[in-house]
Amino acid sequence: MGSALVPFDRRRLQTTRHESEHGRWELARYIPCPALAPFVTEIQGYRESPGPPVRRREMPNGNVVLIINFGCDWLIGSEQTASRLARFTSFVGGVDDVYAISESTGAAHCMQVNFTPIGARLFFRASGRELAHRVVGFSDVLGTEGNRLAERLYEAPSWDARCAMLEAEIAGRVLPSAPPRDLPVVVWDAIMAHTGNVSIGDLATNYGVSRKHLSTTFREAVGVAPKTYARLCRFRQAANLLAARETPAWSDIALDCGYYDQAHFNRDFRRFSGYTPGEYRAHSLPDGTGILDA
Repeated sequence: MGSALVPFDRRRLQTTRHESEHGRWELARYIPCPALAPFVTEIQGYRESPGPPVRRREMPNGNVVLIINFGCDWLIGSEQTASRLARFTSFVGGVDDVYAISESTGAAHCMQVNFTPIGARLFFRASGRELAHRVVGFSDVLGTEGNRLAERLYEAPSWDARCAMLEAEIAGRVLPSAPPRDLPVVVWDAIMAHTGNVSIGDLATNYGVSRKHLSTTFREAVGVAPKTYARLCRFRQAANLLAARETPAWSDIALDCGYYDQAHFNRDFRRFSGYTPGEYRAHSLPDGTGILDA
């Protein structure tokens, strides 16, 4: 399996099976090869047994998310449209700075790719600005190519085969067309390297451009302003630490993530998730499979 560009490595695939009062599901998580690290953070496969629909909050994390669906449709919306969610089969969700709401209409069965904004720009041949703050149908972005890929993935016999197929497809579209390290890429790299704890003004000075030019160029490529993206990076790290620590101390997490104080940490957490840190933990589903929408 795999391709000449990226040989598939099954050791990077982990599968978790869960059964509780929340439902029964299987989650496969695959970390693509190092060559794709700047473009894709994770490939997932998810399948759940029939049960009551679960409504989740999908946290903004700076990624562009692709869902290729084999099962029942998804209802997708936001806090503002919670009473009138839109129906999608396969779809792409651009970078956003607010949480989304998702709800399956039956037993879910899908693949998910978490693209970095740089990877999404190459894979979809679209700027971040075109995808940001939107959910669009997969076929509206990739057309018949997307439909053929979805069919091939559906016919594949295992998570291994599907992950290998997706990894090879992404590599084939992204690696040959990867551009030189232009301004949005180096700014994105710097924000990621410092987990959001970097001065945008200092970056502009370092790269010899005005702050306005840096922000405009970054927003076009990624979809949000660099300062907003930096805040999303800090929030993502905070959410990960919150999930990983059995008895978290809010002040310690705030300090570890570079927040000025706990008040700033609490403000950003509520801004991006709609929950306080305590509420976020209370609504977390087991095995990293999402956050329940209250």
